[in-house]
Amino acid sequence: MKHKQKSANCLSRRELLKYGLYGGLAAGLSPSLLLSGCGKRQHAKKPNIILITLDTTRADRLGCYGYRRQTSPNLDKLVEESVLYSRAIAPSSWTLPSHASLFTGKF
Repeated sequence: MKHKQKSANCLSRRELLKYGLYGGLAAGLSPSLLLSGCGKRQHAKKPNIILITLDTTRADRLGCYGYRRQTSPNLDKLVEESVLYSRAIAPSSWTLPSHASLFTGKF
């Protein structure tokens, strides 16, 4: 009794249905995801906040903190329209736990 060998390019019915389902879902959801932001723009009730964190940057070498040389012109321009904190205490000298503390609120 001879068995048919399956060709490497042939899909089984199960695989065809599986990939067809995935493709159908992707095709059906794509327009709704792309058009979800096309409605009326609502005005924000809360302020927009941009948090900039820098690793291994010394405040005494940035123009916005009084350094005479122009080492950070773009950051200095941003600071002109922003809130600049003059005192900050890091919970750790290592970046990873400091960021974890920043985003969880646990000191």
